[in-house]
Amino acid sequence: MPPRKGTVQAQLASDGTDEPRAHGSEDGSDSPTARPRRKAAQTSKVAEAADSDDDEFEPAPAPPKKKQKGKRKAKAETEDEYAGESEEFEPPAKTVKRSTAGKKGKSRRPKKLELFQSMPLDVLALIMGELDTKTVLAMSRTCSLFRRLLHSPQGTSVWKAARFNTSNIPDLTAGDLEEWMYASLLFDSTCQVCHKPRANVTDWTLRIRACAKCMKANSKQRLKMYGMHNAHRLVWECVPESKWSPGYFDEGAIYSFFWLPTVQAVSARLKELDGKPGFDDYVKERKRIKQAATVDGAAIGRWWATWQASKNMDAWDAKFSRQEKINAKLVEMGYTKREIDSSSIQNHSLMKQARDLTDRIWKTVSPKFVETLEKEREDRRAYELAAAMRKRADALKPFYDSLQSSIASAESRALFPPFGNFLMFDSVKTLYEPEDADQSPTALAAARNSIMDDANRFAAEIKSVFYSQLVKAHNEAGTPLARDQAGAATLSQTAVEQLAKRVESAVKCPSVWCTTYMTFPAVLDHYKVCGSQPLTADSLSASAARILATKHVIAVVNAVEPDRFKDDPPSTTTLYALGTAFKCDDCKSRDGAVGPAIWSGRYQGSARWSGMVQHILDKHTQPTFALPTVEYTPPAPPSPGQDNPGGFVVEDDG
Repeated sequence: MPPRKGTVQAQLASDGTDEPRAHGSEDGSDSPTARPRRKAAQTSKVAEAADSDDDEFEPAPAPPKKKQKGKRKAKAETEDEYAGESEEFEPPAKTVKRSTAGKKGKSRRPKKLELFQSMPLDVLALIMGELDTKTVLAMSRTCSLFRRLLHSPQGTSVWKAARFNTSNIPDLTAGDLEEWMYASLLFDSTCQVCHKPRANVTDWTLRIRACAKCMKANSKQRLKMYGMHNAHRLVWECVPESKWSPGYFDEGAIYSFFWLPTVQAVSARLKELDGKPGFDDYVKERKRIKQAATVDGAAIGRWWATWQASKNMDAWDAKFSRQEKINAKLVEMGYTKREIDSSSIQNHSLMKQARDLTDRIWKTVSPKFVETLEKEREDRRAYELAAAMRKRADALKPFYDSLQSSIASAESRALFPPFGNFLMFDSVKTLYEPEDADQSPTALAAARNSIMDDANRFAAEIKSVFYSQLVKAHNEAGTPLARDQAGAATLSQTAVEQLAKRVESAVKCPSVWCTTYMTFPAVLDHYKVCGSQPLTADSLSASAARILATKHVIAVVNAVEPDRFKDDPPSTTTLYALGTAFKCDDCKSRDGAVGPAIWSGRYQGSARWSGMVQHILDKHTQPTFALPTVEYTPPAPPSPGQDNPGGFVVEDDG
């Protein structure tokens, strides 16, 4: 049975030696994990053991423990259970429980990179010799081992082989830039000054890649380098110089730029060596580096342009290859070429990417393409259903015309709803909305009465709303109306209908693009020709401003031609017969030398009477309503050989 925890035997077992260690020994006190000494008083037995002879070691008794309730009670019950048996009786053996816990101290599984590091150097060099520069650059940043190896002189051959594998990157003749620095200059994306990511501004002659802010702060012209007045006199001949021309306006102008940190470092070195041995050799070497850096910068620039063009072409080829593979897989899934050629699929963000389409990528992106195609199928199905329903609705146009022509009264015929409102009736929807709608003569005849009832309700509603607005507008405009004792306007139905037929009650056609003014209900007949949208109860509106503007235009005509409406009262027909004879005197150009300001929104040329009314409503109602001075030019009388000019009727004397 193993020793109990806390006893001396347990300490020996853990130490693996035969010599016991006292609780407060020097070895235990030096350990950072040693338990603090207990201040409790020792028992008498422990004291006697401590006072005994050292040659005869007697282990000190264990300190008293707390009373165990459960175990002792269970042991006593077991003894009482076999108390009545004979001496030859043997109790059954106890079952030994075996631990199923895993083994402790199991070594961890080595990582893949650790196995790669343990590879022999000659094999590792062969592998690196087949990689490109970007891969070797990334490999040098994986761990300190590869970093030391590739940044040492032993790694130079690896970088040269990688440059050869990357589209023959040109060699540097300057010699002051290490191979790994050269690779970082070409393919890194961080600023060399502030380490900001995505630094795309490069200067191959200065051998610098930086962000726009750092490039502007450090790449400067000589005259703009403030604080460099005390630089060495030969420093400008010993540092790389980048020349740039804007290429526009002053094409002959060339600007020279220097890298400020390089100027400062070389200037300090020149001052340090000035007058000492080696100064001339240093100046000679720096001049050689400057000349070589100019040649290297031009070579790198040409290679970079060629490499970028080749890279773009490869990217386009990869995009189109991916597109063809995706199209082929969608065809295999059962989609037609018409569905695949839709713009939502071909212009999808996952379609043209410069990545090869692997099975793993296709498993990820295919649900998105399927979702788009299924949605387009639903939309196309809905469009086809709507087009078929519209076709069935258009087939009811002859039936609509027959219903309208069957009305005897012209006014009632004008109040018959437009075709757009006709299709909104519940009694008509049953004739074209269902896919199996019955449009036989029998079905049309059965629906005739209910359709006419809906048409009468439409006419009564739009007439009631318009008449109430018209009476209110005339009341605000000051039109003399019959009133009761309280002063409220009281008009009969006949009086309101007569008021609506007066020319000053004309309203604009509900169509947005139409500028025709007509009286009610003739304007509804006109809208059936130029409009197709359903009308609402508020589509025809009357206002006091429109009534006053129309009266103002008629008053101008009466002032110029008092006898114009003597025999024929003014109407929309007689007013349209006047032609484009109206001008707004307040808005026409005042400067005759410059001419009319046609580009100005305030300018108004010749217009018909309806155009002048609309001009007054648009230009002379804000901020306050004010009637402008309108100029009216009567149309010229007809001349011989002129066929009905100006709307006049030419009678034949013979």
